[in-house]
Amino acid sequence: MPIVTKRARSEWAHHASPARRTASLAFLLLGVWITPLTAQVARPQTPTTERRASPGPPWLEGLQADPANEAWLRGDIELAVRLYEERLARDPDDGAALHRLALARAWAGDYAAADRLFEHLLEVEPANLDARVDRARVWAWAGDTDRASEAISEVLEENPTHAGALEARALFDAWTGQYEASLATYETLLAIAPDNSAARRQQAVVLSWASRFDASRAVYDSLLTRNPNDVDSRLGLANALAVANDLDAAVAEYDRVLAIDPTDTRALQGKARAQGWASRLTAAEETYRRALEIDPTDVLTMLGLAQLLSWQDRPAAALEVLRQAEERDPTNVDVRAQLASLDQALRPVARPSFAWEDDSDGNVMLTSALSAAWHPAPRVEVRADAYHRALDQGPIGRSAMGVTVGVSYRIEPGWTVSLGGGGSRTDRAGTRTFAAYSAGLRSPPRHPLVLGVSFVSAALDATAALDERGVTTAGLTADARWLPAVGWRIDAAGGWTRFEATESNDRINGSVAVTRQVGRAFALSAAARAFGFERDLAEGYFDPDFYGLGEIAARWTGRSGPWGLLLEAAPGAQKITRDGDVGAAFRGSVRGDYRFAPGREISVAWGYSSAGLQSFTSGASDYRYTALVSGLSWVF
Repeated sequence: MPIVTKRARSEWAHHASPARRTASLAFLLLGVWITPLTAQVARPQTPTTERRASPGPPWLEGLQADPANEAWLRGDIELAVRLYEERLARDPDDGAALHRLALARAWAGDYAAADRLFEHLLEVEPANLDARVDRARVWAWAGDTDRASEAISEVLEENPTHAGALEARALFDAWTGQYEASLATYETLLAIAPDNSAARRQQAVVLSWASRFDASRAVYDSLLTRNPNDVDSRLGLANALAVANDLDAAVAEYDRVLAIDPTDTRALQGKARAQGWASRLTAAEETYRRALEIDPTDVLTMLGLAQLLSWQDRPAAALEVLRQAEERDPTNVDVRAQLASLDQALRPVARPSFAWEDDSDGNVMLTSALSAAWHPAPRVEVRADAYHRALDQGPIGRSAMGVTVGVSYRIEPGWTVSLGGGGSRTDRAGTRTFAAYSAGLRSPPRHPLVLGVSFVSAALDATAALDERGVTTAGLTADARWLPAVGWRIDAAGGWTRFEATESNDRINGSVAVTRQVGRAFALSAAARAFGFERDLAEGYFDPDFYGLGEIAARWTGRSGPWGLLLEAAPGAQKITRDGDVGAAFRGSVRGDYRFAPGREISVAWGYSSAGLQSFTSGASDYRYTALVSGLSWVF
């Protein structure tokens, strides 16, 4: 399982495109008039306490006694919409009803209906600048940011100090990644209205998007100095801390909000998200489920829980939650996006690959392989693997092929049981057909510590010499993965394997690796591997009484559009046989890929190793190994 910090940064909008970042602002930006969501379809969420506290534009003053306005201000939008529709039926030119119904239609994703209502309102009240600003917001929510920005510019030409227009311009610039322009507009707005706390909070959000975390925190601290019980500023500070990867501090801020109001679902959602990023997946799930107990219909909570379940590698459970969210809000673009992503992950997949290897022992191996996977049900995966190898070593020329089929079943909350079987065939003299079978059990990946055990028996036909001797192996392996803290990962494995050819030979092996993720693209690791055979035999495999390898590896991954690149270098030291000397070793690789679509890519890779661990020649201490690998994968 990948280190959660890296994955979280790609999953949550704040570390993706500026457009996606607006999704998490639904509970940060105050006021009925400023509640953006996603980039292309920036639709607000169900109105919250912040909106109820907003007085709205001047044309609504004096209307609070009306039942429709009272319902709107207390957040009962469903009742308010019904009452406004009744008012509009009596008076088709009711400006307040037209305006608020237009916003409600936009929040529900019906941008065309919202635009028609605003068009009618502006025919009735052509000088209504607030309506023009909110109509521009609807265009931006629908994805037409250029048109929205032009409309805001026209309003500001007529009234350069219009607060709503300045606020909208700052938001639009932030959504498109123009952070400095956005912050300059906020400075203008705050010069006009220095006590506008909502605008200061929005300014702090944009500062965090621009990675100016200290400045963002300073804004929140100033707001909280004035009012320590300012829940909205405390939520904003918690979000900024989470984006800055100060996850413990973020959770502490969310807990302060929950101490004020234990039922604040915004704080519960944020706390769960921060816990998930910190690899505390079980605690995050408990927090999300607590939020659902408070409001079982909250789609944002369902989306967060479904994403977390996907991180836990529990697609069936995630799908169940997303189906509930879809039933609640069938047009929600984020629900549809997660369903599409999950559907993509569960689709049948085929991955053909070709590998050519040439080493200093005179081995030349050309392997053609095909792996395919299918999910007949979300908790069941059927996998098939087939290969053909052309093997040469001096005068020896052999070919081998094999097929295995495996089934794995996921038991909630994440235990995996797997079974597999198949066989291989070679053109060697004597026994030509060998059986292959496997079994495994793995604990749920939702916990920081994951344990697994597996048993595999198969022919070992990686070189001509191995194939010529008919070497088979049967081994038991136990492995563990531990995530002790954000950005850290420890992997360990050990096992026993019996090699069978002319004679049998037992091997004990073990490995451990500590990996530190540094930023989004760079990782450092320290690893050690060792094994030893019971007997020294000439059966075609590397069988010293002891082999040890220690290395320091650096890995960099980058992606620009559809292109991806991976670079890895691992210098180290090795010791061959108990009496042997310690010598230098090096391993390096380069991999490039082009991604046509999710799950569809073509890749080519090259690797070099001077580590004796790769050798199948007994006693080799100066082994050199190179490989050129090209692969193609697609989803069908």
